[in-house]
Amino acid sequence: MAAALASAPSFRNPSETVPAHASTTTRNAQEATPAAVSTRKDWGLSFRVGYLFPGEVRFDGFGLDSSGGMVVAFDVDWALGRYLSAGGFAFVGDTQILGEPVNLVTLGAKLKGRFEVGPVSLRPGVAVGYQSFLPGSALFAEARGLDLAALLEVRVFFNDRFSVASEVSFTSQPAGRDSVGDVTWAPMLFVTAGIGYGL
Repeated sequence: MAAALASAPSFRNPSETVPAHASTTTRNAQEATPAAVSTRKDWGLSFRVGYLFPGEVRFDGFGLDSSGGMVVAFDVDWALGRYLSAGGFAFVGDTQILGEPVNLVTLGAKLKGRFEVGPVSLRPGVAVGYQSFLPGSALFAEARGLDLAALLEVRVFFNDRFSVASEVSFTSQPAGRDSVGDVTWAPMLFVTAGIGYGL
């Protein structure tokens, strides 16, 4: 009888039947699970409006004051790695010279660094563009020239897609001409803010 009981199978609570390696297996499975990764795109857009500060435009060396005015700017960027991006931009600035309206229109390219501090992205960079001086009256002639600028863009992200985008930069025209002679201006500061998407 005692021998029969000894040879009978043992029935234990399943919760008590835990392999010795179970905790190790569970830990390894957790370590193998990938951590959450950012879904931020490797390209981005921004649309901003702002203010162009007064400056001076020189016509064959003779300077005329320009008034402050509204700015509209649009950027598109692609990542070139973790800390660098490049892209294109469009800029339209509204000013007046001798009371006459003038639009400054620029199409060009930007190269920016990207440094992340929590939800904030700091992006110092440079810009080069093809610039048009478009007067609203016959007092001035249309001019074309080279735009060179430095900039600092700041993005504050709500999530992986949308951000507040702001930029401090300037427009300049170290070389340019109309049908009569040279048309140039030293850096004129502008600030903009708007919405960003993606990168």
